[in-house]
Formats: sequence, C-alpha cells, structure tokens
Amino acid sequence: MFGVVVVTGEPSSRILTHADRCDVRGCGARAFARGLFSELREEQKTAAVDMCGHHFLTAPASFREQAYHVIDETDRILED
Repeated sequence: MFGVVVVTGEPSSRILTHADRCDVRGCGARAFARGLFSELREEQKTAAVDMCGHHFLTAPASFREQAYHVIDETDRILED
C-alpha cells in the first residue's frame, strides 16, 4: 500500500515541500504528513512514509503509534 523511502538527517530538519508526494498507491497528491520508522536491521536508517492530508487523517491509529516521529503539517493545507 505504501512506498518506503530511506531518509537521513534529523526529523526536525526535514520540512515537507511541494515536491513531497503521498506514498499511498495511486494517490500522488502533495504530502502534508510524514511518519518516520526505524528499520530494525539497521538502526542508523529511517524509513519515511509521506501522506496527503486525506490519507493521513484517515490512517489507522497504528500508523501514528508505530512511527517514532510524525510530522503533521496538515494545518498548512490552505496556505497556498
């Protein structure tokens, strides 16, 4: 269902931009939320899942519970 991207850097240094897209299959809308997940095999790497506002707000609670860090910028949806 999701594409997974490996990212580097501190979570707070990564701000979602117009180039970030929802990883839910078939969506591709601008991402306004990102969940960061530790990869168990290599603790130095982080997997990120980006979501548009719609998919983030309808995501199961387990998404937020399993992520070690969630960036929620859905309050920016009406800015542009």
